[in-house]
Amino acid sequence: MTVDFNLVATEDGDFVEVQGSGGKHLRTVPADEMLVLARKGIVDLISAQRAVLARIMVSLRIAS
Repeated sequence: MTVDFNLVATEDGDFVEVQGSGGKHLRTVPADEMLVLARKGIVDLISAQRAVLARIMVSLRIAS
């Protein structure tokens, strides 16, 4: 099954946008699994972004 499933969440993990489409009906279990994976991915992404921003801030302090 091919599904296009787009999610946007806040830093706290609350979904603010859920959009999905596909050629067939999406069953509840796969949809729930996608939400769990998406939330984990968003948390990981925010963590990586914070790490990069922290390194940038340290570099800016050193350069000043």
